[in-house]
Amino acid sequence: MTYIRRSVSFNSEDPDQAALLDHASKRKNFSGYVKRLIQRDMERGGQAEIKAEVKPEAKSAPIKVAVTGKTRWVNDGSRGIKR
Repeated sequence: MTYIRRSVSFNSEDPDQAALLDHASKRKNFSGYVKRLIQRDMERGGQAEIKAEVKPEAKSAPIKVAVTGKTRWVNDGSRGIKR
C-alpha cells in the first residue's frame, strides 16, 4: 500500500489562519477531516465557495470577495490582486 502525504501550513500570526488551525486541531483525525471536506467539495462538482478578504494598505474599508470556482481580480486602487 502506497501512502502519499500532503502537508498544510498555517500562519499562526494571521488571525484567520490561526482560527482555522484552532478549529482543525479539535479534530481527532485531521487527515480524515480534510478528506471528508475534499469529498464534499467533489460531490458539489468542485465548486466550493472561496471567501477572501483583501485588506488594503490605504485607509479605506476592506474589500470582501466571494469566488466560486473561477479566478477573480480585485483592485483596491493601488494594486491588482489575483484571488
